[in-house]
Amino acid sequence: MAGAGGVPAFGVDSRWSWITMGFCSWVLFMDTLSLKAFGTLFYGVIETFGVTRNDASWPFTVADAVSSFVGPLCGYLCRRFSCRKVLLVSSFFCGIGVLVCYFAKDVVFLVVFFGVVHGCSLAGVLIGVNVLVIQHFEKRRATACGLMYTAACLNAFVVPPLVEFFRSYYSTRAAFLLLGALILNGFPGTLVLHSPTKTANAEESVVSGTIQSCGEVASSETSITSELSVESISVAYLKDGNTPLVPRTEYEGLGFKATVNNVLTCDFWVNAISYSMVYFDLVTFMMVAVDLASDRKIAPSLSVFLFHTFTIGDCLTRTLSGFVVDSGYLRLQTVMALGMFFQGVAFQSMVWATELWSLLACSLLLGLSTGSRICLSTIDLVRHFGVEALPVMLGTMTFVAGVFTMLRPPLVGYFRDLLGTYDGFLHILTATNLTMATVWTVRYFIERRKE
Repeated sequence: MAGAGGVPAFGVDSRWSWITMGFCSWVLFMDTLSLKAFGTLFYGVIETFGVTRNDASWPFTVADAVSSFVGPLCGYLCRRFSCRKVLLVSSFFCGIGVLVCYFAKDVVFLVVFFGVVHGCSLAGVLIGVNVLVIQHFEKRRATACGLMYTAACLNAFVVPPLVEFFRSYYSTRAAFLLLGALILNGFPGTLVLHSPTKTANAEESVVSGTIQSCGEVASSETSITSELSVESISVAYLKDGNTPLVPRTEYEGLGFKATVNNVLTCDFWVNAISYSMVYFDLVTFMMVAVDLASDRKIAPSLSVFLFHTFTIGDCLTRTLSGFVVDSGYLRLQTVMALGMFFQGVAFQSMVWATELWSLLACSLLLGLSTGSRICLSTIDLVRHFGVEALPVMLGTMTFVAGVFTMLRPPLVGYFRDLLGTYDGFLHILTATNLTMATVWTVRYFIERRKE
């Protein structure tokens, strides 16, 4: 049924698709509140429990790592049961895992509940909302993903000063309690989410040539898949007969062997490493920004404004990068290369920044470079491997990100606790970003040459 301007009310690229994107944004906004509070809570854990920075970073690192390591499982569950069911369970326990940290007596308790319970739940939320938005859009995928992440990142304006108020006025434990209660507000948003008609039916039939009726598809689906080779399959139909023809490439890669083959490709690993670096850098900044500013003799009450400038830049480019790529003004590879380059420049500049204004400028540049790339690796995965393979491929990509995440505690502990400064750590982040900027530049020229 078409709505105003010929836009259908339901299905892919419909009015309901934009409503779904809005609810996904709300769920992501609420359930990722903890990510924007890492820096303040990290500082509070050091004070409250009297531990080293290495030990204090573990609850946050485990949450980040676990949310990545269980990505393949969450991707499988989304494909096996549905994104809706995964989101219902994950969103509920996302808040519970933070809330119960009020009862923590030591860092181990925080590792179990904030790290493991909250981290696992966060993985289900991140995979679920990404897959749902991708399923609902074809023409404006990058724009929709960018808008979803833009709305979600607005919590950075509120959370750092709010959690700092909770920590200073009440206690660090009370901050966990109140933060968990806020996160639970994301759960109602999952009640209205579901996959569009096109992907909700699990029984697809893959055929070549012209099908005269829906009944012909239904009666022949058992035999055609065993008689035809992959090369001869060109289009796909759903049995309801209402779904437009879908390129065969969207249905490749559903089996275990095909998934392994996909994972072994260069396209996957470039995206996986890039995705890992975006989130590694993002969470690292959120976690150490307050401590880094404290080293520059800047009070925590002022350093929380670093998150504000970061978010301003982040929000600007999250929306614009998707629109620019969808509209064809710049290639995806170009945006990724520029983002990596300026991210490296920002980290190196933080080594030299000693005043609040210079740190604010660096955080703004970090936000601009982070937002420009936040959703593009997912879009590139769809381009190379198709929508149906996305849940498992995205989950596998987050698993790779989890491996990178485990490097953070020893790096933070070594450079800050032993050497007394974050400068060496920032040099490493600079080098890795500039290296990946070079990789994406080469990839750009390879794509151009193929054309």
